[in-house]
Amino acid sequence: MAYVYILRSGNENLFKVCKSDDVRDRMRELSTANPRLTVFEKIETEDEADWEQYLHKRLRSRQARGSSAKEFFEITPEALKTVIQEAREFLPSFLEMKRAADCLANEKSTDRMVAPGMEDLAIYQRLLEVREQEDRCHYERLHLENKLKLVIGTAAGLEGIATWKTLTKQRFNQAAFKRDRSELFQEYSTTAFERRFIPRAIGTLPDPEEEDGSESGE
Repeated sequence: MAYVYILRSGNENLFKVCKSDDVRDRMRELSTANPRLTVFEKIETEDEADWEQYLHKRLRSRQARGSSAKEFFEITPEALKTVIQEAREFLPSFLEMKRAADCLANEKSTDRMVAPGMEDLAIYQRLLEVREQEDRCHYERLHLENKLKLVIGTAAGLEGIATWKTLTKQRFNQAAFKRDRSELFQEYSTTAFERRFIPRAIGTLPDPEEEDGSESGE
């Protein structure tokens, strides 16, 4: 069993979210750099990495950009307690269901289709609404990122905000290798199975692009 704990810097609205299997040892390490740190909240869990990641993402817009407050979040104690309580109510069920779904993902599916009940239809409708919100936020995110990119221009980035540096990468040209070295390609190819979850309106035909893997990121 490990812990996710939230540390507060003195009486400031400045908090750090960490994970460790020994809070005291970790506190001794961190207090070297900031002796004013105290434990604001502690969560005992076997899924400390998931809890830490969730809280970091929930607090993304609150991240402090000061160099002396690296990986800290600026938020009032009351607002942070609300975020923590929401995590306590949501994450246990989410992680339990995710583990069960991950296990099913490794099972090969049959051709049988299950008839949806009223609760399933309600969940499906809510899923469509959430995906619509997600898509709208995705486009807004790209729009905002493009605005910052235009400010950066040919520079390396905006100080304390973002970087946009040129990176050199090597990519494997699988299509060319398959064409020019077909026998070797077949020799080292393996067959794998995966289950892809694709929501669609009831009664509609499958989208060919979704079926052939073009939507694999969804």
